Amino acid sequence: MVARKFAIGFWAGLAFLSLGVATVDIHWIMKSSFIPFFFWMQIMYFYLEGRKSFFKPLLVRFYRRIAANEMYNFEVFYHENMENKLRELIRISRAQMDYWHIHSEFQAIKAESINNFLVNEHLNLQNHINERAFNVL
Repeated sequence: MVARKFAIGFWAGLAFLSLGVATVDIHWIMKSSFIPFFFWMQIMYFYLEGRKSFFKPLLVRFYRRIAANEMYNFEVFYHENMENKLRELIRISRAQMDYWHIHSEFQAIKAESINNFLVNEHLNLQNHINERAFNVL
């Protein structure tokens, strides 16, 4: 009975539209209803009856349960996930704080690096002068 009611509805609707097309007064209404009628009947048949007879089943209930399980896990582990996210953000901000300390001490580090460079260049110059003097002698 379930499989037949849609087929009977389709043929009854098609007969009604065919009779309406032959009527003079509502001819244009029925003629413009043919394409939407076929469209909606095939959609209705597919979702109500056709999916039961396909070779591969439609797994709507399975996917709905999977989605419900994912939402359940999201709700249960929400606080843990937020804690992990905050820890990651705190780790990044602590790394940025190290850069802030370097930035705040930039002048001292710059002066120290210039002094180291000058001391190294002074030693290199002394070594060079000593080598040239040794070569001249």
